[in-house]
Amino acid sequence: MKRLCILLLCGLATGCSPKKSGFSIYSDEKGGFSLEVPADWTVIRNDNGAQFLAPPGKGKRSVRSYLTADRYGKDRPLMLATVGPATPATLSGLAAKEYRWRKPLPQSPEFAPKGDSLTRAVVLERKDCVYVVSLVSPASEGDRFAAQFQRSLETFWVKDRP
Repeated sequence: MKRLCILLLCGLATGCSPKKSGFSIYSDEKGGFSLEVPADWTVIRNDNGAQFLAPPGKGKRSVRSYLTADRYGKDRPLMLATVGPATPATLSGLAAKEYRWRKPLPQSPEFAPKGDSLTRAVVLERKDCVYVVSLVSPASEGDRFAAQFQRSLETFWVKDRP
């Protein structure tokens, strides 16, 4: 019992609840949202929400896929119109827009991966803010994490829904 309490407290301290069928619930009190993310992905909090890094590939140095969930104020411009047209989507049961784009992977002297990254971003505009849930993966991985991303989208919940 004591061990279970410690595990629960650790999960709450990191913003994720215990594993539930391979997923954890991430709650962001400041951003007023929650969603399920793969339980074995690394959580990196930021000022707007969090980034969730996929586990590294075994035995090779590679670019990791990641999912983000963020809340931005209306004062921050999102340059998504430059990536192409949006398609209708749903986030938290509300009408949203989905953007998809491809761009070259970042290059550096120490590590120069070849290829492109693919990004899917679902954007929910509210009166006072914008929520963005996105998945970025190397194009070489294709839709490897499409199911995880879809689950995160389906479980995304905004606290102050109308």
